Amino acid sequence: MGTEETVPFSTEAAARDFAAKNGGRVVRFDEVPQDYVLGNGTDEKGQDNG
Repeated sequence: MGTEETVPFSTEAAARDFAAKNGGRVVRFDEVPQDYVLGNGTDEKGQDNG
């Protein structure tokens, strides 16, 4: 709801196709920062959600 989501895909091609149609960026699993998945207490503008 107003923030980016982490969406897994089974293939890189599927991820790239989705990103081309819907926007976003494709990164490998080991490139995703842990706080991006678990949340860091801020919204997409860096404002505190707590």
